[in-house]
Amino acid sequence: MYMSKQNMEDINPQYVQQIFDTVFLPRISSGGKRLPLPNVCRNIRNITIVAHCHGAYTFLKIEEMIQAKMRELGYSPAEMAFIQQQLLCVAHAPYCTLGISKSTMISFASAHDYEVNYHNQFYTMVQQLSRDASLEFSWFPGRRGNVFVAPYIFNSQENDDHNIVDYNIASDKFSKYGKILLRFAANTIVSSVKSSINGTPLPPIKELVSDGDPNAARYFEIATKNGTAMYDTILQRISKTHQNVQGM
Repeated sequence: MYMSKQNMEDINPQYVQQIFDTVFLPRISSGGKRLPLPNVCRNIRNITIVAHCHGAYTFLKIEEMIQAKMRELGYSPAEMAFIQQQLLCVAHAPYCTLGISKSTMISFASAHDYEVNYHNQFYTMVQQLSRDASLEFSWFPGRRGNVFVAPYIFNSQENDDHNIVDYNIASDKFSKYGKILLRFAANTIVSSVKSSINGTPLPPIKELVSDGDPNAARYFEIATKNGTAMYDTILQRISKTHQNVQGM
C-alpha cells in the first residue's frame, strides 16, 4: 500500500460533506429511511468517479461517510459490501493510502512520479526497480494497492509524470507504458458507463480495463504476471535490507 508524505487524517476538506449530502445521500436514503437494495445498487452504479492526486483522498473520505450512513440506516454488512463494490473510482496519481477502499477503486500511477512522495519501503523499492530498469508495467491487486504502475508515462523525463492531463493516447509524448496505462484507464471509464446504461453490475477489473479488446486483455495478463514477480522482488529486497540492519 502507498502512503503519502503527509498524515492524510489531518486533512478534512469541508466540501467533502457537501458532495456527500448532494450526490450520495439521496442515492441511499429518502426521508431518513433506507431505499430498497436494488434501487440503491442502481443509483450507486450510475456514478463513475475520475480522481487525480488529492481527489483520491477525497473519495476515501466520502466512502467513509457512505459506510457510516448505511450502518445508521440499517443496511447489513453484506448489503453494504455489494453496494460499495458498485461504486467505481478511477484514481490517477493518487495521493492517499491504497488497497483499503471498500469500493472498486482502481489506481494508475508512475514510478517516476516524485511529486507524491510515498514514505514507505514498498514505494521506495518500486522507485529503485524503476531506476535500475528492473520495473516492468505491473498490476498490484487488492490489498497490495489495486494499482497499475508504469516505470514512466512520458517519453521526455522533463515532463511531470504526476500530471496526466489528457487521454490522447496517439500522442508521441506518451511512452509505451504510458499509453497502456491510459488505455486501461479510458477503457475502465467506458466499461463503467456501459454497465450503468445497461443496468448491469460493475464488471470484474480485467473486463473493465480491456473493454472487450483482446490486446488490452493480453496486456492485463502481462501486468498481472509482472506485478507478482515485482512484488516478490520487493519483498526480497525489504527482507535483505532488514537482515542487513539487524546485522549491524
